[in-house]
Amino acid sequence: MAVDHNSEEGRGIRKCIPLNTIPEPHFEKLCKYLTVEKQAKGYQLFERGDKTDDLIYLLTGEVTLKSNGIKIETIAAGSELAKFALAHQIPRKIGAVANNPISFLRMPPKVMAKLQESRSTTNYNQMLIEPEEDTSVDWMTRLLKS
Repeated sequence: MAVDHNSEEGRGIRKCIPLNTIPEPHFEKLCKYLTVEKQAKGYQLFERGDKTDDLIYLLTGEVTLKSNGIKIETIAAGSELAKFALAHQIPRKIGAVANNPISFLRMPPKVMAKLQESRSTTNYNQMLIEPEEDTSVDWMTRLLKS
């Protein structure tokens, strides 16, 4: 189901980087294609070596990042680290496990690519090109006066 951009989930997604830089009309359109997943404690978001290139943003709950069974870091929703996609390097260098019930956004990178493509097209279309002033008269006037 699509995300309402005015809902609590929508406001949480809006804080994610780089989604926080998208103009509001584009963000509203993007939300129509997003779904938030909810999972229970112990859910494995991804494992070390995973080659799935989805961007994953933690919206609620807490996850532990691990590598070879060693705890690397714990990330809580709403923290500065949660604003960024979790372990976005592919293949993934670490795994992530939910410490409690979580909700998260799983976004295929093609969605972001299309959004950035549409933003650049829109920006070019919105550019205002002012006509150059006709300076030939001034030049000619100056020449005749001299």
